[in-house]
Order: sequence, then structure tokens, then C-alpha cells
Amino acid sequence: MPAAPKQLRDPFTPSELMYETAGAQGGTAAGAYGFMPNQETMKVPNLKLRGLLNPFGKAFIALLEVSGVGTFMVREGDEFNFDPSQPKNAIRVSKITRLSVTVETGTLGSIRVLR
Repeated sequence: MPAAPKQLRDPFTPSELMYETAGAQGGTAAGAYGFMPNQETMKVPNLKLRGLLNPFGKAFIALLEVSGVGTFMVREGDEFNFDPSQPKNAIRVSKITRLSVTVETGTLGSIRVLR
């Protein structure tokens, strides 16, 4: 029987092996990559909801002002760093409604894919 042809992998998409390797190198358990919520209090800048977009009935996009930095368009699930001096500290947008944006504080793992 001939060998099954291998599928080409998108080189810009992280693989499971990359996540497992990053978890092992970081001293964390397997699967602990990306955003990890924490219970500790960390200094979070003032955030203001400046606007809300709802393009053609799709998911909300919020205009979120970060004090001293600027205004950004964010969606649910977006993660961003708010302090360049501490690059692992981050905020994740967990929910956007007509009246509010709910965020979580935490840390970022070591794998980030930028496109």
C-alpha cells in the first residue's frame, strides 16, 4: 500500500508540538500556554468604553481607551499587553455588551503568532 500523502501545514500556525515545547521550557504544565488568568492584584490602567460597533449584526467591537496609551478596537477574546516594562502582564476582553466591556487580568505564555 502506498503511504498516505502528507498534508502541508501552514507555517504561520502554531502546532501542538510548539505548545508542548513552550510549556516544558516555561516550567508549566502541558497545555498551559497563551493567556493564563491570575488571582493576584496587578496595576491595571484606567479603561473607558468610548464606543461600540455592531457591523451588520456580527459580534460587537468596542472602542476601548487605555489611559495614557490610546484607544483601541477590541473584540471578545482579544488579549493585549498594557505595560511594556512587564510584557507578560496582559488583559483579555472576556465579554462585550451594549453597556460594558468585561476584562480579565493575567499573564501571557511564551508563544505569540503575529500576522
